[in-house]
Amino acid sequence: MAEKYYQLAASEAPGTREPWCELAMLYYRQGRWPDCYAAAMRALEIKDKQLVYTCDPAVWGHWAHDLASISAWNMGMKDVAMEQGRLALMHSPEDARLQANAAFMAGIQQEAA
Repeated sequence: MAEKYYQLAASEAPGTREPWCELAMLYYRQGRWPDCYAAAMRALEIKDKQLVYTCDPAVWGHWAHDLASISAWNMGMKDVAMEQGRLALMHSPEDARLQANAAFMAGIQQEAA
């Protein structure tokens, strides 16, 4: 039921990041990586931050980049995952989980090289 309403919200306000991030988070929780990636990247396409009371500052931080990174990693898109992880970390450089994710991905990439 939640998916239906998040999709409805995204169709009602396609130019705002909030519904896309919420939809991406739902897909993340369900392990639906292609859907999570698509919703997160759709959120990131939105560059116009509307200054209205419904604007959630969290969607303009690391959230969408983080979900794009995690979902890309799980789909085997390692380079995209690392880039999105780097962008997430740029938004929240003190976030220990984002730091750990970046270190993990870098370590795996070094082992593969």
